[in-house]
Amino acid sequence: MSSVPPLVASPAPVPVTTNAIFGRVMGLVAVTVGFAAIGVWIGQDLTGWQWFVPWLFAFACIFGLNAASNAGNYGLAVGLLFAMGLLLGVSVGSTVYYYASIDSDAVAQATLATALFTMALG
Repeated sequence: MSSVPPLVASPAPVPVTTNAIFGRVMGLVAVTVGFAAIGVWIGQDLTGWQWFVPWLFAFACIFGLNAASNAGNYGLAVGLLFAMGLLLGVSVGSTVYYYASIDSDAVAQATLATALFTMALG
């Protein structure tokens, strides 16, 4: 049994630094937080138990993200990550708007602290 040589040589693996990986992760975190902020705006008028439905779908996105990543479908995995951020934002939207109506300074301070912490890490 003879083996056929490949027509195109595969490229040599390029070493990736820790800073490059961390930068990519923080970029994904920033975009996901942006989707969550949009979700908060979308979910501002949810009442009663309505927050639970998007939360369940967000929870399902976690399992789908894991399955897509294991299958090597990284585009789908990133899409599910962003969908999870959006759905989690929708599920907490009414709570954030409730707190903003009671004490808007507390919400502004929490938002600023989160943004500064994320920026400092990235």
